[in-house]
Amino acid sequence: MISRLAALLLLLPACTLEGELEHRERDAPGPIVVEGRISLGEGATVVLVRAASLDNPTYFPPVTDARAVLMDDRGNSEVLIHLGAGHYRSFAIRGEPGAEYALSAEAGGEIITGLSAMPAVPISVDSAVLRHVRIESGFFRSQAVLYFQDPPGQADFAWVRLTTQENGRQIKFYFFYEDKGSDGRYQEFSMQLNDWLIPGESARVEFFQVEEQVFRLFKEIQEATDTEAAGQQGAESGEVFLAPPANLSANLSGRTPGYFFANVRFEELLIAP
Repeated sequence: MISRLAALLLLLPACTLEGELEHRERDAPGPIVVEGRISLGEGATVVLVRAASLDNPTYFPPVTDARAVLMDDRGNSEVLIHLGAGHYRSFAIRGEPGAEYALSAEAGGEIITGLSAMPAVPISVDSAVLRHVRIESGFFRSQAVLYFQDPPGQADFAWVRLTTQENGRQIKFYFFYEDKGSDGRYQEFSMQLNDWLIPGESARVEFFQVEEQVFRLFKEIQEATDTEAAGQQGAESGEVFLAPPANLSANLSGRTPGYFFANVRFEELLIAP
């Protein structure tokens, strides 16, 4: 995913990036791109790379010399460990409900900061199932369903990535949930696929409960990747980051592209009956 986001910097309108490229070498690396998250009960994972140059558009140099620091609103601070290839990880600080987290990263004279809050009341998914349904045209399609209680008294936002394994290839679908008029209600969240999975084929469900600004960014990016799917609940796509929205950054300082978000995560592998 990180290379997809970094690639966006080469797709921005001529009045922005291309104008800046005239003032630097074509093979010079671009700005740092951040993809970071901290999940409930887990440490933070942050990936830092630089956008590709025009002369080498498939190579995204990892940032290996950064000093990345994670802090929370409970007085804890931790320097992230570089695991290699631009991947940084926290081990002492873990995600807690309602906590706020600040990320700072410094490398090559660039200073990046980000701030995100964990949902105060996590959405707890009771179960996930895969079933077949008949659509209006009469054909059968597979459908993944999540069952969960929407927490009362707070606005809730989540995005779901559904990855299927069909005939030896991966297909990704994206769906978005917000509790419009359903605050505090038990939810049966259905996600219809474009195909009928045969017995033994699988679908991996990844559910991320996030802040609204992160939700809006991911939703905007997904809708931009497929104009035919814009406005629909789910869309088939090779990856979420394929086209730039108006603002590439969800909650990072300045014009730094990427994101850092706290989230509640649920993941399960479903096998077609």
